[in-house]
Amino acid sequence: MVQEKTNFSVMITLVRPRQYGAGIMKYKVFANDQLICEIEDDQTLEIDLDSGTYVVFSKVLWFKSKEYKMNLENGDTLMIRTNKYIICLPVLPVLIYGLIVGLDLDSKTLVYSVLILVVLILINVPIVKRNYLKLSKL
Repeated sequence: MVQEKTNFSVMITLVRPRQYGAGIMKYKVFANDQLICEIEDDQTLEIDLDSGTYVVFSKVLWFKSKEYKMNLENGDTLMIRTNKYIICLPVLPVLIYGLIVGLDLDSKTLVYSVLILVVLILINVPIVKRNYLKLSKL
């Protein structure tokens, strides 16, 4: 994570396209563990950085994008967006389980059903957390 410094800076563009249902929170963008900006929905920012190699990632709430090692050059564009469909992932096993078990709701079956549903959701949470937020260089 060492930044190679030179005597000139680079101007990069950060784009967050409008995404329906992506939330109203600002996304935080980090380079070498330093916050470089916060970006709102449907916003484009120009950021001035020292030239060099950076480890770049973004965060919103408890979601964090993968870290990318990038050699940022003048005029580079970074795109930040959500993978909002991945949020539905924990719901799929629940729906399948509900169809298999049916609607038999005696108290013992209901308790076991709730426990199994919680386990199924918890199994999928790491997948959602790792893949919800995407940052890419265009």
